[in-house]
Amino acid sequence: MTRSVFNVLVLGQSGVGKSTLINSIANYFTFGSFKDALGQQPVCVIPASFEIMDSDYNYYKVEVGTPNDNENLQDLADSCTQKPKVYSFRHKDLNINFIDVPGIGDTRGVDTDNTNIKSILDTVALFDQIHAICILLKSTDTKLTVEYQYCLNELLMHLHQKAIPNVVFVFTCSQASNFVPANGRMVLAAYLKQLQKDKGIEIPLSKEHMFCIDNDAFRFLCAYHQIDAFKSEKPDPYVDSWNRSQCAVISLFARMKTLVPHDVVHTLSVNQARAVILSLIQPLAAISSLIQSNAANYETNFDDLVRRLQE
Repeated sequence: MTRSVFNVLVLGQSGVGKSTLINSIANYFTFGSFKDALGQQPVCVIPASFEIMDSDYNYYKVEVGTPNDNENLQDLADSCTQKPKVYSFRHKDLNINFIDVPGIGDTRGVDTDNTNIKSILDTVALFDQIHAICILLKSTDTKLTVEYQYCLNELLMHLHQKAIPNVVFVFTCSQASNFVPANGRMVLAAYLKQLQKDKGIEIPLSKEHMFCIDNDAFRFLCAYHQIDAFKSEKPDPYVDSWNRSQCAVISLFARMKTLVPHDVVHTLSVNQARAVILSLIQPLAAISSLIQSNAANYETNFDDLVRRLQE
């Protein structure tokens, strides 16, 4: 049987839930229903750590998957994914490669962001084509903050314009907004409007470009299998979240099938050109300063010569 291969690049701000989304998708594809998932151990392709509260307001820390050096599970205040890594799994006739990358807006600063961008491009270079570029945002975002703009700018400025048709937006934390983008869409629309005005880059924001999911069902599933207190919790509130998120993921992959894969060489060429330009900025600035200095000396000497001739 011939299998279709999908290479999916997952991008977003630190803490938006990229790794958790990939784990959730693996479970949506593995189990037909939330009830089926409760009966078996969850699938965890990426080590993850999170805190969850029970109905008595007690906090518990949950760790899933096999720990590795690529995921920082110890300090919840730090960005989790340390470097890009490809996670692959199969579903029916699909081979899915998720490229999980560090988030932009890393808690360790701009220099770390720059290092992360380079490592992301190095990992993307391993593939000839990218089928979808999923940019994760929160449906609960309410303001177009400087950090929000910085993160999206850093993500988009490294993509070739030919990659724009492959961009889709995935809104997390969608249960609180009844699985619509809500305020998150308004903030994104404001950003994209400004982007088109300033850069001439137009990214469509129709319903077929937006998908709303929530990871709470996956989190409960993990807690249910690890912590006795959650075995007595009613799973009913999570069933709807699971069903609607699962449907959104199915719609997302149906959308991917309609897209023309992006040839990675275009994005790599843009970044190679950008790197050359950036490397020339300092030498050009030095040359410009030298020219201005020489021009100033020339004018001084010229004025002195004229004065001497006039004596």
